[in-house]
Amino acid sequence: MKKFIMIIVTFALFFVPLSCVHDDDYQSPIINYPNLTANYTIPQLKAEATETSTLLHKDSIIEGFVVSSDEGGNIYKNLYITTSDGKSGIQLNINQSNIYNYYPAGRKVYVKLKGLYLAKQYDIAQLGGEKYGSSIVGQAEWNLVKNMILLAEDKVNEETLVQHYTNIENAIKNENLATLIELDSVQFQEKYLNKTYYDSDNTSGSYIEDKQGNILNVRVSSYAKFANNILPSGSGRIKGILTKYKSTWQLMLRTIQDVNLDQSRWNKEEEKGDTEGTKENPFTISQAMNNQGQTGKWVKGYIVGSVTGQSIVEGAQFNAPFTTQSNILIAASPNETDYTKCIPVQLPYDATGVNTVRPNLNLATNPVNFKREVMVYGDLTTYFNQAGMKNTSDYVLGKEDNSSNTLPEDGEENSQTTNTLVFPGGDFEDYNAFISSLNSFGIKPYANLSNQTGINNSNSLHLKTDGTSANEYVFTILAQKKLLQQPKKIQFYIKGKSNKTISISLFKTDQISYYAFNLGDVSEDKVITASSNNSYSGIIDTNGQWALITLDISGLSDLNLNQPSNNFFGLKVGKLASYNIFMDEFRIY
Repeated sequence: MKKFIMIIVTFALFFVPLSCVHDDDYQSPIINYPNLTANYTIPQLKAEATETSTLLHKDSIIEGFVVSSDEGGNIYKNLYITTSDGKSGIQLNINQSNIYNYYPAGRKVYVKLKGLYLAKQYDIAQLGGEKYGSSIVGQAEWNLVKNMILLAEDKVNEETLVQHYTNIENAIKNENLATLIELDSVQFQEKYLNKTYYDSDNTSGSYIEDKQGNILNVRVSSYAKFANNILPSGSGRIKGILTKYKSTWQLMLRTIQDVNLDQSRWNKEEEKGDTEGTKENPFTISQAMNNQGQTGKWVKGYIVGSVTGQSIVEGAQFNAPFTTQSNILIAASPNETDYTKCIPVQLPYDATGVNTVRPNLNLATNPVNFKREVMVYGDLTTYFNQAGMKNTSDYVLGKEDNSSNTLPEDGEENSQTTNTLVFPGGDFEDYNAFISSLNSFGIKPYANLSNQTGINNSNSLHLKTDGTSANEYVFTILAQKKLLQQPKKIQFYIKGKSNKTISISLFKTDQISYYAFNLGDVSEDKVITASSNNSYSGIIDTNGQWALITLDISGLSDLNLNQPSNNFFGLKVGKLASYNIFMDEFRIY
């Protein structure tokens, strides 16, 4: 009997684990992300912050993207979030460790403001709990925070949130506090070599330096996982959250991966060089970077590209075809493709034609200049947030000396005629010249000059209206002398939104008929061919970016190019439609 019972028990035990096994079609739990909409912004909130802690009562919600991480142990009970472009940030004080497990870097979060305290300490806007000790804003308790800071589904690449600089002085400004920045061409000062990231004999931290002699404190806590690592001796890039303690600017490292000082160390005096920046003894690219602030200097390098738009990080272009005429990038090597190793050179527009730097150097209309040696003369100053040159007024291209910058005599071919404005003031740098080129009907009141909103912070023409009662010409330009007689295309840039599109009329020599170029839907660069009638079907939405519009006029032999008393170029909008668009750089080729 006992034997029989034992058999039954053994049999039962054999099947116990099997009875617990279900099918392995396991599905991850569904995460219910919050269905929220932000009705307030980080910049708006920062504008309200004062040095007195304030309890927020409004049912407002902000959104931001996480740029911090406490995984490395250096950031403690703080969360930093910024706007989607990484340019405006705020600090959140939270009584919780390992915050990165809940709010990873790159993830979007919503923050419900009601019940949190807001203040500003050392110019950093902070959200958190009640005032505690020396902190104006204390740490919000976790049981409160987890219901007020909600993780969204959106995630972005960190590169879209980081701000890049090659000059510390340009980076350390109040608007960058609580944001993620990366500094290039920096190194730890020599006196800190062979020291550790955290040095008990120097608890105030180590300093990095740039080639211009600026310095910045690198803040590392004794609790950081890399506190005992030896500081790297090389130069390169370093990334972190920009903060401030009293009047001391600090770079708060997140993890050891933020440090990439893997290039050779440079000597500041050698980098500055002993040349004079003269035509006979020009600065090298490296020397130009290290002599910023000097005016009237020659720099020698190779033309390697240009910058499209307003950001060198996103707009540096090193391959043809090139579309920008207002700048070039020069480097020490003709094969350079790293914008941080380039000098951006501004090519100013001169309505008088005396300064021929822009028409003769830009790559858009002079593609043969690509990778060609050049010397340029101007002022060494910040351009595109890095070491650059502005007010460029002279050049020597290749082995041909063009530095005399003289205009051709009448009857001689002017190189500028291969790249000219469609009408005077067509880049809106000389608005009076533009107005003087209009026919007797002038320009509609909803079209106006807009300063520093054009390509590379130049001027533009801004069209803004809630609607017109009829399809109408915004402006019409008279034909100009010395336009190309066999042009191939007209190009201009456009940015913004509208409920209907734009139509361009190019008048024929008979002054009765014209070619219509209807833009249709515009979201990116586009080539337009001629039509017989104006049409306004389509919308414009360039998502905040400049779109290059090309009108294909090849083969149109009856355009009115040289009868100054007659119409040549007209721009029309559709009726009962809102327009909020910017236009710039109208050129003919």
